[in-house]
Amino acid sequence: QQQQQQQQKPEPIPRTRISTMDGSDYDRKGSGPLKTGFLNKQGGMIKTWKSREFVLTQKALRYFTPAGAGLKDKDNEKGCIPLSMIKDVVKKAPGKRKNLFTIKTRDRDYLCEAQSEEDREDWMSVIKKAIKGKSANKDNNQSGGDTSAGQQQQQQQQQQ
Repeated sequence: QQQQQQQQKPEPIPRTRISTMDGSDYDRKGSGPLKTGFLNKQGGMIKTWKSREFVLTQKALRYFTPAGAGLKDKDNEKGCIPLSMIKDVVKKAPGKRKNLFTIKTRDRDYLCEAQSEEDREDWMSVIKKAIKGKSANKDNNQSGGDTSAGQQQQQQQQQQ
């Protein structure tokens, strides 16, 4: 009987994982990350610095408590910045800390520190490209990227 019960139990569905360049894994839901890596981030209310693992996707910039190589999940996710909320990414002049940049949103400025000047420039560039891609998609949708059924019918008739 025990063997029959064990045979009838469905196997768990494996979670899709992709390896990132830094050796950690990311739980993929639709598409993989544009960039992953570690940044120091200053807290919003209490201005302490914490190391966070960042994952940039086509929709958002998420950050997690460092969990080593493992799946990212809601348990260790500390925050999410939707790309639609990001207004700008700017370099900040070094003070006591170097390689700083600010992610400006409508509600808050996120102050981050990269491990090197090259890493800072890479993060800034990738985030800016992701924002431009997001706003280009939004513009296409507002300016006729989504065509109505009548417009589609007219286009089909013109092609014939």
